[in-house]
Amino acid sequence: MIVENGSYKNLTHRRAVFFVDKRYFVIVDDAIGTGTGNIDIHFQLAPGDAVFNYDNFSVHSNFSEGWNDFVQTLKQDGLELSKEEGWVSFEYKKKEPRPAFRFRLKKESKVKPIRFVTIVVPYKKEEPKVNIGIREGKDINSRILQINVNGMKENIEYSL
Repeated sequence: MIVENGSYKNLTHRRAVFFVDKRYFVIVDDAIGTGTGNIDIHFQLAPGDAVFNYDNFSVHSNFSEGWNDFVQTLKQDGLELSKEEGWVSFEYKKKEPRPAFRFRLKKESKVKPIRFVTIVVPYKKEEPKVNIGIREGKDINSRILQINVNGMKENIEYSL
């Protein structure tokens, strides 16, 4: 699925979502246009503890039983990972905190787009080992994502 949001001044947000082998999601966010400034993508997890790894730009929930979620974005120059305030309400007029965070890149060029490649992996027990890569495809509108989750490699090619 690929969708676009052109409601930002001089900037279009394009998002492509891939559900790979019914095991994990790959999200590609592009900020396209002449607009400049901070480009953020935001995520929130279920209420509970979260573990932040600032070295590999990942965050995961930390439940001792059941399912957890692991979120990691492709490391690149200038990338920042920051905690944010997050809330959820399961009952009317009653809210509770939940882990929230953002990945940020600064868009300084009016020509060059910004791209985030993020993987979201649900898992039980052991945190997944993830490696993300990207390279250009056959033409300027084609991309090849190189994903490795726990030793299982996938190449995902798509054209815009």
